[in-house]
Formats: sequence, C-alpha cells, structure tokens
Amino acid sequence: METTRGVLMCNAIAVCIGLWSQEIGTMVAVCVLALGCKHFHLLTKPVDGATQHLRALILHDSHLSSFGESVGLLVGG
Repeated sequence: METTRGVLMCNAIAVCIGLWSQEIGTMVAVCVLALGCKHFHLLTKPVDGATQHLRALILHDSHLSSFGESVGLLVGG
C-alpha cells in the first residue's frame, strides 16, 4: 500500500469496523471473510437496583445480552 509517507508492507491487516468491513475490502480488492451484522437493543425505564455496575448477562447461543445502564437495563439481541 502506498501512502503519503511511503510504501507500507505487511502480512496481515485487521479490519475492525464492523458493518463497513465489506465496503473497505471492496475498495482495496480484498475479500473480507467475516461479516458484521446489525443488532437491536432497548433501554428499559428505571428499574429498582439497576446500576452501571450490574453484571453483564450474555447468552451466545440465543444472541442475547443484557447490561446495567444508568438506572435501567440495556437489552440487545
């Protein structure tokens, strides 16, 4: 890759931009094997005892996560 500071050479590169990885790969004629995906989340109304310090609940098989957020719960899938 040629930059304004010279040529960069490497054996591997990490593309860490989620949904836009495919677009960047296309720009440089590289096939990106991993795909990002959109997900949705909701923030509940205040819940007694909910704080940012609650433990995270992550169910990988069900693609579900829950985190304490301010005074409510942030739940995503």
